[in-house]
Amino acid sequence: MAKQVLFLDVDGVLLDWFTPFLQHVTDKRSPHAPIKSIGSYGFHKHPVYKGDESEFYHDIETFVNTKAWATLSILGRNSFYSLSYLRNMGIDLHCLTQTTASASIRMKRVENLTRAFGPTFNSINFTSHGEKKSSVVLNIMKEQYADDAECYMVEDDPDKMDDMLEHGIPCFGIKHDYNVEYQGEDNSVQWLQDVTELPLIFAHSKY
Repeated sequence: MAKQVLFLDVDGVLLDWFTPFLQHVTDKRSPHAPIKSIGSYGFHKHPVYKGDESEFYHDIETFVNTKAWATLSILGRNSFYSLSYLRNMGIDLHCLTQTTASASIRMKRVENLTRAFGPTFNSINFTSHGEKKSSVVLNIMKEQYADDAECYMVEDDPDKMDDMLEHGIPCFGIKHDYNVEYQGEDNSVQWLQDVTELPLIFAHSKY
């Protein structure tokens, strides 16, 4: 049987980034009217940004350099056990997260992931904005695995999923309010509530 390799995004897949991000935006832009939702895919369309997409990305930049981002809570009540089960099945697990955070904040994130999931991951990888995640996945597969190894990506960002699919990398999508409009567009993405569904999929399906 070919080696199976699972790449996991962090924010929105393993850790809950959205709740503290909404608080971050509220604190900066709407302290007297808490923002409880940004809606479907397209955060920058929220009225708080008044049509200025650059302001949304500015909020992302400032958020990922905060302690809140570095110490996010686990998404999915039994995620730790699910990932441990996957490892016991012989599946390699690699974290892959895109950020502009400082070196010290990145180190705190590594510590947070290690504290939350233990020695579960084969690697924790950071990519810069503008760098395609697919290129990192393909490089790791080329350098560390045999040609017949199979890789998969778990994501919550539709743009990142499109990038993976364009390069022949199968995707699992984690459902959120902010990607609901995308969920029915592409049948090649298998949508999940959270990563706790993965062990059953890999144990009882074509994967």
